[in-house]
Amino acid sequence: MFENLDSIDWASFGTHIAVGRQSKDIPIYIRGLISDDEEERVRNIQELFGEGQHFGMHGNATPYIIPFAIEVLALETYPEKSFLLMALEYSCHHMKYAQTISQMRFNVAIYDEIEKGLPIFSQLLGDSNAEVRLQTVELLRYMQDKIDLVLKLLKENYEIETNVKVRTAILESICELIFETGSQYHPKIKPYISFLSNIVKQGKEFSGRVIVSSSLLKLWRFELDEDLVRTISETLFQAFIEADTEYVKTSLAKHISELDYETIKSFLDQTLSAIETHLLIKAMLCSYFAAFNKSSSNEYWGHKSKLTEVGIFYSPRFTNYNFELYQKDVLLVILNNDKFWELPSNLLSLLFGLPDKRVDLQNYLNNMDKVKPVSDKPIKF
Repeated sequence: MFENLDSIDWASFGTHIAVGRQSKDIPIYIRGLISDDEEERVRNIQELFGEGQHFGMHGNATPYIIPFAIEVLALETYPEKSFLLMALEYSCHHMKYAQTISQMRFNVAIYDEIEKGLPIFSQLLGDSNAEVRLQTVELLRYMQDKIDLVLKLLKENYEIETNVKVRTAILESICELIFETGSQYHPKIKPYISFLSNIVKQGKEFSGRVIVSSSLLKLWRFELDEDLVRTISETLFQAFIEADTEYVKTSLAKHISELDYETIKSFLDQTLSAIETHLLIKAMLCSYFAAFNKSSSNEYWGHKSKLTEVGIFYSPRFTNYNFELYQKDVLLVILNNDKFWELPSNLLSLLFGLPDKRVDLQNYLNNMDKVKPVSDKPIKF
């Protein structure tokens, strides 16, 4: 085992990952991966791939370490498979931080070495340990250069997987591979879009339906039939209501903003909390202006908010999304919603150029009839 380990000039790589680790010691760490002592095995994975904020960071020797790590993963009874797989996953995650051409080339070298482990990863999808299967799925979402093979593997394993957490992760990885690479309109991907559409309509796990619903909204709307859009809308709204943290609700509201604003408007009622109302009205306005300007609702969403004892406020950021004219029905929805005004905010002024006080918004509406509208045509979705 570890053939050619000593033939590499490890010392030539200098410092490894962070101050205090020297590349000359890497052979010791690699051999320590298969130590009989659990603490030693874990410590040596950290020596090779970092720990804490450095976990998964790249050193000059990283492309040379990975083949030995994959060799260890091939050992049937190796007890630290999930942690070692996680280290490889985090190595892939850190690739997105490349800022120069040389860093990008270096990342490709790391990716190529990890990709060579696909036959091993394929076997690990059938491992008896659910945590190993989960980490394998998390890693496979980064294997973009082998998207056809990986999608096939993931779909096949979804059909036979029994663990709910792993099944949900498989769907998330399929969606990420398709939509993060912009592959959703490739003819070869069409069967997987049909597969995902069926998950939304008939999937066993609600968590999986939510993930897929959020992803399918990235398709052009005309590619989704009305029944599917309705099911996606209902699924996301149910998830929004059931979410138990503000963070999750905010994330779901951002996805909901990709629906048409009439649908979002239909979700608003007095049973919602003030924060839920606030988030849905923000989603409605983002959707409205995305349609009006034929753009993405995400363009209007991206300001950081902070919920305090006195309200919810957004950090100032340069924006050119302030508009002078709105359709009256959209403004009336906001004006007449008592729950929205329970939570003071600078949402309307900062993001949309509207008054933040109810009385001022009423005056704004009263004056609208005196201004010639930009267009009398209704917005179509």
